[in-house]
Amino acid sequence: MIGDPIIKTISDRLFETSALNNVVEKLGTNSDISVAVPISTRPLFIAATFARSPSSMLVLTGGEAAADMMVRELRQWLSSEQVLRMPLYTHQPWREQVINTDHIAQVGQRNQAVTSLQRGERKIVVASIEAILRKIPIFEAHQRRLLVSVPQGGDGESASGEDTTVAATTAATAAASAVAATATAA
Repeated sequence: MIGDPIIKTISDRLFETSALNNVVEKLGTNSDISVAVPISTRPLFIAATFARSPSSMLVLTGGEAAADMMVRELRQWLSSEQVLRMPLYTHQPWREQVINTDHIAQVGQRNQAVTSLQRGERKIVVASIEAILRKIPIFEAHQRRLLVSVPQGGDGESASGEDTTVAATTAATAAASAVAATATAA
């Protein structure tokens, strides 16, 4: 059951046009779509699309505040059970910090959202771009020592019999590759 009966009426009227009806038809074939909609009407358009053709949807926003606002606005048209929030996971396991109840709640919400998408449940999951990206630690140059092996002549030793392993202090693999290329050329 769609949250508010009025959204069904709005959806029927909105999708009477052939251009917008094509959007719903494409969703019915499980195809990905991108539609440009003015910012003020996006929640209404998403809710109307969902009301017309309930399916698993992922709505991405530019930030956490925008995602929170989108969820609030979608829940005005649809039921709370149909709109899930995938929050940003703020705990950084590579740093020393205490795990609190907010982190545990975030894991639960994220798990519910991802599970819903994996199962293809008829729900809308709203997330910021940052929330769906995997967070990895950033190592500064003084925190990481990367060893790059640069074999010369195919046996790992130079003409003088020395080991050609180059110690490169870097934070990026690309920089290590540049060091390796320079050592090989020398």
